[in-house]
Amino acid sequence: MKIALIGDIGLFGRNSLVDTRQEDLEKYLEPLASRLRAYDVVIGNLEAPFTKSNKIIGGKSAYLKSNPQNVQLLKFLNIQYVNLANNHMYDYDYQGYKETIQVLENAGIYHFGTEDNVCLIEENNNSIVLRGYCCYSTNPKGIMDGKKKNRVVNPLSFRRIETDLKTDSNNNQLSLLSCHWGEEHIHYPNPAHVLMSRQLAQKYNFIIHGHHPHVLQGIEKVNSSLISYSLGNALFDDVYTSKSNDPLITLSEANRTAGIIEIEIENNTIPRWEFIPYVFSHDMISFENVENIHDIMQSWSNSLTIDDAYISRRDQIRSEYIASRKNMRNLKWYISRLNLNSLKMIYDGKQNKKNFYN
Repeated sequence: MKIALIGDIGLFGRNSLVDTRQEDLEKYLEPLASRLRAYDVVIGNLEAPFTKSNKIIGGKSAYLKSNPQNVQLLKFLNIQYVNLANNHMYDYDYQGYKETIQVLENAGIYHFGTEDNVCLIEENNNSIVLRGYCCYSTNPKGIMDGKKKNRVVNPLSFRRIETDLKTDSNNNQLSLLSCHWGEEHIHYPNPAHVLMSRQLAQKYNFIIHGHHPHVLQGIEKVNSSLISYSLGNALFDDVYTSKSNDPLITLSEANRTAGIIEIEIENNTIPRWEFIPYVFSHDMISFENVENIHDIMQSWSNSLTIDDAYISRRDQIRSEYIASRKNMRNLKWYISRLNLNSLKMIYDGKQNKKNFYN
């Protein structure tokens, strides 16, 4: 069986049937679609909920959503399975989430990562369990905590993942863990996530499908487990808010550099895998002239040493990125954000940081 893993999927803006004619959009997507049609299974992270609701959850700087008719683009791209455990699935509260579920199920697309839902793929002597988790470090909303009603997003924790891996192992199943984690726009994974993955790989066999940073990060094979820390944006566009006519996030070259992980699975093992890079712009998706991305990806994979030098380098890049964002803000920007929503963001961020270390 041959499967494909892709990164963050945002069907809005340029990638929406609301804003782009269907024939033009399908022509644009065809290079990616033709590649993905070659796989038995295609799995991605659905970053924007399918909803027409305008009721936001509050306490966020940006809210993502996609018109429900865009679900047909998932089918056009041969994406049959989507992870919903991410920091935008609850942007439009429980109503937006439930509408997303209904839209996916009506379209015959399988979902996992919320309400403890999993997907089971059984084919050609393979038994693969798809599980999704969202890390507190991504500042998510709607995380399941057992106390508040209608919280649906599966949280990421070492204890939870180890329990799930043990269950799958006892059932002679291969676990595919879709993890929404890491730092946005940083090519270096969170050291805690790397060390957790390596520790788990000493006892269990699994595949990790990482996303959230919106840029590529390294890939490594640890014993029999394959770990991809971030596959970048599979398909995305600039992010706007109601606060300004200018985009909150303008996609950089790194945000437009993506990849597919092609994995052959036989008897719940991985005899072969390959990283296939591509790039996308406003007017084209291309798998041509991307040989240098292999070298760049190899350098990021080789850098996964998790020593003092790695941590220092990651902290430096993170600081530089934060400083670049601050330089884009003026006094008017700060005044526009002096409200209860901003205070809620600060409070929620501190709570999520606390939960991350618990």
